Amino acid sequence: MQLLYIVLVYYGTMADITVSQENDALFMEKDNGLQLKIEVLTDTIHLNQPLPIKAVLTNCGNEPVMINKRLAVGYENSLSREIYVTITKEGDQTAAAYHPVDINRDFSPIGDYKLLYPQNSVSTTFDLFDFYRVLAPGRYRLAFYYEAGEPLAKAPDNVYKGRVNSQVVSIEVLPGILPEN
Repeated sequence: MQLLYIVLVYYGTMADITVSQENDALFMEKDNGLQLKIEVLTDTIHLNQPLPIKAVLTNCGNEPVMINKRLAVGYENSLSREIYVTITKEGDQTAAAYHPVDINRDFSPIGDYKLLYPQNSVSTTFDLFDFYRVLAPGRYRLAFYYEAGEPLAKAPDNVYKGRVNSQVVSIEVLPGILPEN
């Protein structure tokens, strides 16, 4: 397995943040060319601060693929979501404890589905801690998934119903910071 490691080192009150990215071929769906890439949009992560994430779904294949462009975040067992995350503790790979939120949203309307043409992308930016607020500081591994095969949604017949895995991202979450008065 080929890995590319990017290490950003900060001094003082900043964190050491490591972002690891697996070789693109390892997380690109072979049957349709879809690829999900994740970018952490902050240098320092604290328990009580937002964790902005950018998710980009790209068609790296040669044919258009019908996708859900909404890219709503939820949980693996949620009915109405396109992106979900698994969070494990780095080292022992056990599931991380987090506060789930009650997500109550409508299924995607037909207008949320579109053909994603070769070399085109759709993206979304969100605060991961709005959905997955971890309970303790530490090092974690994040794996994101795009999956839009909601059985109860009124989706086009040709919507891609498989799962697309992202690269694995490693982060360090620091204790919360006190507000300045």
